[in-house]
Amino acid sequence: MTQEQVKWIYSNYANRDVSILEGVMGFYDGEDRGCSTYGVSKLLNIPTILILNGAGTYITISAILKGLLEYRKDNTIKAIVLNNLSSSMHYRVIKDIIEKDYPDIIVLGWIRKNLPTLSSRHLGLDLKDLDKIETISKEVLENIDIDRLSLLTHNKPIVKEYPFPKIKKIDKS
Repeated sequence: MTQEQVKWIYSNYANRDVSILEGVMGFYDGEDRGCSTYGVSKLLNIPTILILNGAGTYITISAILKGLLEYRKDNTIKAIVLNNLSSSMHYRVIKDIIEKDYPDIIVLGWIRKNLPTLSSRHLGLDLKDLDKIETISKEVLENIDIDRLSLLTHNKPIVKEYPFPKIKKIDKS
């Protein structure tokens, strides 16, 4: 799609209090082809919340975040959620380092390791497990500050004019 088409889709389908755009692969992956999560977040001027894997680390997360923040100075990264942590103490250690190193980045919370998951298939979830989603959602959100998260959300209309080519009806007579 063109940039105007992406903006139109977002404007016309982001009609809820909160819209979530999920990135594919890494934040900057696809930028060489004009289709990264970074590029879409910049185009739509929406804040990015990174999910960073904290398993087996603590200070290194700050170094990874530094790389993500400095790779493109005009990024939209505003907050992070730490994933795959073993305890609230593990979370606190990482959170304290990030808040010291990056006072403008909001640490929204953490997700504990070994939670049940939905089955996945190539670049997506297998929807046959949807009966598990309520339980999994509650466990994921158990340690996330939803109030702080809601401060980052916004939906602003961008494009009203339909940017797609009109399809001509074929006369079959």
